[in-house]
Amino acid sequence: MEPAEPSCDGAQTDLLSYCTVPRIRQEIAAFLGIKTASYAIRQYVLPLVETSKLKMTIPDRPGSPRQTYYKARVFGQSKITACQSYWTGRLFA
Repeated sequence: MEPAEPSCDGAQTDLLSYCTVPRIRQEIAAFLGIKTASYAIRQYVLPLVETSKLKMTIPDRPGSPRQTYYKARVFGQSKITACQSYWTGRLFA
């Protein structure tokens, strides 16, 4: 039996919505209302990077001052959702 994937809390869900465009550490900390960027990255961003929900623009240099973070795109997700909505409406109409 595989362990369940950790769920996102409210702040992490909001952060995923905020990071639809690449964001620097200071922007993320300000968005979360946290004074220190390193704490924001350690507590909120890195867990999302480890679960592949956020991506780094410079993955070979995680400590780079030019590092930005953005929401990982799930390919085909919008098409799947659209198809599910279409067929659900057709089957149960």
